[in-house]
Amino acid sequence: MLLSFNCAFSTVIAGLDVVDIDKDILIQVCGMLGIYAASFLRDCGGEVVAVVDVRSDRLEMVKKIRATHTFNLTEVSTNQITDELLALTDQHAVDLVVEVSGAAAAFTDSLDWLRAGGHYLALGYVYPQVKTIVLMDKIVRKCLTVYRSHNYHPRISGKFHRVCPGN
Repeated sequence: MLLSFNCAFSTVIAGLDVVDIDKDILIQVCGMLGIYAASFLRDCGGEVVAVVDVRSDRLEMVKKIRATHTFNLTEVSTNQITDELLALTDQHAVDLVVEVSGAAAAFTDSLDWLRAGGHYLALGYVYPQVKTIVLMDKIVRKCLTVYRSHNYHPRISGKFHRVCPGN
């Protein structure tokens, strides 16, 4: 995998450094952080690397880069995405959600897409007015772990091999 070590990539690596990378992953939106996450997670062994966005052009690009499945929220409902993710993961749902949209609804939507014991990683969120109401029973009953990472420290570029040891 050939990626530049810029701010977006380093932010993704810093976030992924704290989670268990598993095989079924959903990424919410495919701006620079989402594109880097999709490519990197495929190279780390992601079998299902699904991406949700509202822009068809971005979804086409991320599919060419490495995403296995894409969902356009202007064309499919969150319930349809849930059904499709369950079909792709043998009814288990995804192991990891990487949320890089900064949209409040993204957090609540993704709780339904995570398997029991799954991991949720929020990256970025530089928007101070983003607020959401969370149904805590979804987090507690599913035993979900929520991680966050705002940015990165310059030393993170040296952790590339630790996060994805096969490379």
